[in-house]
Amino acid sequence: MSAEGDAPVPRASPGKGGEAAKGGDGSEDAGDNAALFGEPPHKKDDEEEESDGTVVELDMGKLAIDDSAGYALLDDEALFKDAPPQDDCPICFLPLPLHPLSEAKYQACCGKVLCQGCLHTLEGSEKTSLFERMLDMEGSETSLFQPCPFCRTNPPKSGYHYVGWLEKRAEGNDTMALHLLGDVYATEGTFDFVPKDPQRAMKLWQRGADLDCIWCHNALGDAYYLGQGVEKNLGKAVYHFQLSAVGGCVESRINLGGFEMNMGNGRRALMHWMIAARAGSDAALKNVRLGFMGGIVSKDEFAGCLRAHKDSRDAMKSPERERALTDMCILEHLSEES
Repeated sequence: MSAEGDAPVPRASPGKGGEAAKGGDGSEDAGDNAALFGEPPHKKDDEEEESDGTVVELDMGKLAIDDSAGYALLDDEALFKDAPPQDDCPICFLPLPLHPLSEAKYQACCGKVLCQGCLHTLEGSEKTSLFERMLDMEGSETSLFQPCPFCRTNPPKSGYHYVGWLEKRAEGNDTMALHLLGDVYATEGTFDFVPKDPQRAMKLWQRGADLDCIWCHNALGDAYYLGQGVEKNLGKAVYHFQLSAVGGCVESRINLGGFEMNMGNGRRALMHWMIAARAGSDAALKNVRLGFMGGIVSKDEFAGCLRAHKDSRDAMKSPERERALTDMCILEHLSEES
């Protein structure tokens, strides 16, 4: 999604959508997760893993956490709290999707994040879909892109204007603009006129993280894990993923579950994934289902996850968002055929 005027989509986190796999004997196998998160740390000779799912205490010093530098891991009481409520779309007042930067859109004109349902609903004609508008506008000089539904500002005329708007909002410490602008510099080819500059991306994300932006913390976790623009540091990656997860970022929460699974802590991994599942994550719910089948998750815990997952997904649904999803699928299909 790098069309001019559209907000660039953040890079996928290393564990996004990952599931705990099953071995041939029915036991949990970290093989798939290892491919996503890297090989698990080697255990000490005196460490033994209980077959009943008991948590294995590993030396967290292996994560190279430097407490003196302010990179101390969160305690379990703070870490394993349920995610806070999602922010609401400022137009329809429904909770934004779990991945607002890919399932919604940041408006660089006013700094609002709007759901696709509101963006795809033409003012004064709620029954007209984006696809129908395209057909009506064929051969017409009318622009497909309407003014911002929130502030009524016309869309940026080009990628230059869009990046300029991001720069201006970033100067005012708009955390979402800092995150997206960092993405522009971290990803080659987002805009041809913007050179790839991972170091500048790190500085922008760090500014956003200092302002408690969970998306900037998630981006920093990715960068430290993958070694993009900075030296690899698993400890700092976990630190930023933790701060992002407790703020409500489901991707970071799933990543933390993957790290725990790779270290042999199946129960702690499932605790992370249960929190993400209750927030509405389909991928995390699949992992929880596997944990229930493996005996790590109790029947009551699994039932509670199912109910909370349904409630969270239902709260984010609306006819407008369903219609927008259909339009986007049609446009994607047409682009693949052309």
